[in-house]
Amino acid sequence: MNAEIDISNVILRTERMTLRPWRETDLDDFYEYASVDGVGQMAGWKPHADKNESGEILKRFIEHRKIFALEYQGKVIGSLGIKKYHEERYPEFEEKKCREISYVLSKDYWGRGLMPEAVREVIRYLFREVGLDVIFCGHFLRNGRSARVQEKCGFRHYAYCQFETKMGTVEEDEVNILTKEEWEAISHSVSHDDSLCGMLCDAHGRDVCRLLLFDLDGTLLRNDKTISPAVLKAVRDCREKGVLIGVATSRGEQNALSFIEELEPDVLIASGGAVVKYQDRYVYKAEFSGEETRRMIGLARQVCGPDCEITIDTMDSHYWNYKVDPKKQDHSWGDSIYSDFTDFEMPSLKMCVEIFGEAQAERLSGLLPECDCVRFSDGYWYKFTKKAATKERAILEVCSACGIRTEEITAFGDDYADMGMLALCGRGIAMGNAVEAVKEKADLVIGSNEEDGIAEYLRGKI
Repeated sequence: MNAEIDISNVILRTERMTLRPWRETDLDDFYEYASVDGVGQMAGWKPHADKNESGEILKRFIEHRKIFALEYQGKVIGSLGIKKYHEERYPEFEEKKCREISYVLSKDYWGRGLMPEAVREVIRYLFREVGLDVIFCGHFLRNGRSARVQEKCGFRHYAYCQFETKMGTVEEDEVNILTKEEWEAISHSVSHDDSLCGMLCDAHGRDVCRLLLFDLDGTLLRNDKTISPAVLKAVRDCREKGVLIGVATSRGEQNALSFIEELEPDVLIASGGAVVKYQDRYVYKAEFSGEETRRMIGLARQVCGPDCEITIDTMDSHYWNYKVDPKKQDHSWGDSIYSDFTDFEMPSLKMCVEIFGEAQAERLSGLLPECDCVRFSDGYWYKFTKKAATKERAILEVCSACGIRTEEITAFGDDYADMGMLALCGRGIAMGNAVEAVKEKADLVIGSNEEDGIAEYLRGKI
């Protein structure tokens, strides 16, 4: 059911903004951003034609007493409304106290992390002070920016529907929800301790980054599997400023040792999120038992053929059954071990399988519902880890271990397995060589791994 809301006497403050009721004196600021092409269309309304139109809508904002003005440095730059959700469409929530939020931000302030900051504070207010059980939030499927805001604030997919706009059009809409229990779990995981690490300022002088988190292959590493001197220096300069350095890779820990030793990371997320290490201490593991590992290998061979190529990560080693010894082709394979996987029953963190057909991949994934399955873009390989063992889940474990918030992390990636990570972190950065789906998820696209894109980006922040 829709809970009663009245924000006429409510003022909320974040680090950079004040969220308050609208005033008649806000008219100029309101018209300034609401008249810009490309702003209102993403929320289903046309740009305001003149101040008279803005004035009429502003009066309704004030009368409704359910819409915050977003004030930044003395200027109103957007709105955040708490509106009714569709009770008739979602009767399963009739015993819950619910509301839906929606928001608009001036185009001049996109890409600064302001909207996630405002949404998080309103979420806190609605759960803690109003006592809601569930918050709805939606976005047009074509609105990638709004999708990223909601992902970063903890919302999850619930439904798809059609949305009739005030422009007379119909948009495909994704409906997301966040429950109070989910929010409390996230809030607990990202508890904050300012004493543990330093900061990295962005171009506007804001303290926004306390951890730099890098994927390895295609991101931190060049195509020859080395870190360029320019990138290594830029990363080390950031460490000297007090910023934590982390690696989040699908490689197993042992398989990545040669890169980890050179970089000396404070944080290691390995095997696609199945193991997390902070300052030489394991803080999270998601292992399959020996029996589960044997079953997974058996199903892979059943679906993909008895000669399919497989790799297995354990806590201590990386095993493979390739027809050609990978160590003869690429020194970065380190101390990987050959196995024909007959009666292989060791506890494992991750299985990768070479699968040439999508139908086969879908069939194997269906037989392993307890697994998270992601394809790598540079071939026909698919990784299987525990369902909860993703890079984004691992990041929450890192936050809990070292006392930082997800919005204080800048993450870099290039492949499908990095998409959740880039969406979760405060700033998600895609490499110029990244697959298009990753670029669409990112807040920023920089130069490629062969062009020292990371070094160029970090030089402007140090």
